[in-house]
Amino acid sequence: MLPGANYTLRETRVPPIALFRKHKVKMALATNSNPVSSPTNSPATIMNLACTLFRMTPEEAVRGFTVNAAYALGMRKERGTIEVGKAADLSFWDIEHPDDLSYLLGANRCIGVVKRGGVVFETHSHFAWPCSDAEKYIGQPNPRGIT
Repeated sequence: MLPGANYTLRETRVPPIALFRKHKVKMALATNSNPVSSPTNSPATIMNLACTLFRMTPEEAVRGFTVNAAYALGMRKERGTIEVGKAADLSFWDIEHPDDLSYLLGANRCIGVVKRGGVVFETHSHFAWPCSDAEKYIGQPNPRGIT
C-alpha cells in the first residue's frame, strides 16, 4: 500500500483494512518515492500516514515495512526479520517504543543503518551497536526499545 500517494494525490478511497484484517491479508507498505505522487523517502512518515489515513495500528505499520514487505517482494527467506542466516539489513532508531515510529511525524530518529552486515550510516549519538557481537543479541530482550 502507498499512503504517501493517497496523501499527495488527495485520494479519498482507502484500502479496506478491516477486510484485510478479517482475512489475514499481509499488508505491506512502501514509500513509492517519486516527485509526482509521493515525494518522500521516509519510512516513518509513511507509517504515520498509514496509521492516520488507513487506520492501521503502529504494529501493522512496522510489520508492513519489514516482514510483510519482504513477503510481498518474494524475499521472506532472506529478509524481513532478524534471524541467523538472513541478510543483516537493519535500522536503529532513537525511540522509547516501536509505536514512536508511526507517531513522530517529520522526525528522523534513525541513528544507524546496517546493510548486508556492514554499518553504512551512524550518527554521533550515545548509542553504539556492537556489530561484531550482533549474533549473541538475536532473540534477547531489548531494554532500550531500539528496533
